[in-house]
Amino acid sequence: MKKHVIYSSLLHVVIVLASIFYMARLSILELSVLIYLLPVVLNSFFIYLSMKQKQKIKEANYCFPTLSLISYLIIGLFVDTLGYWDTFIKNNTSNAGDFTVNIDSSLLGTSQIIFVLIIYFSSAYLCILLFNRRERIYGRP
Repeated sequence: MKKHVIYSSLLHVVIVLASIFYMARLSILELSVLIYLLPVVLNSFFIYLSMKQKQKIKEANYCFPTLSLISYLIIGLFVDTLGYWDTFIKNNTSNAGDFTVNIDSSLLGTSQIIFVLIIYFSSAYLCILLFNRRERIYGRP
């Protein structure tokens, strides 16, 4: 599992750097994919690899989502400190008649952190449940 943690960490570093450097140019959809969806996909992939190699599942269930959370917090700290988040808000806030898109003033707000915790850890738990079920039915992860 150490090898998977190293690879996952390196991929999270790439996500952090891409998020920080391209924050002002990202759309809401691109940012959502980068900081919410991509970490979930990476976590699922590395959990699957860990299960396939019969490694400790409890460690994988906590390790990979924790790496994702740490990278999210690093992104939040940097973009808030450097002022990139304000630029992102200006570029992506829009008004079209009755339709308004409002963006939270920080990635590090309590509601944002709770949302990220729920996404990262519940998706990891669901992956483990699905992979265990598949293993019981088909005899392989």
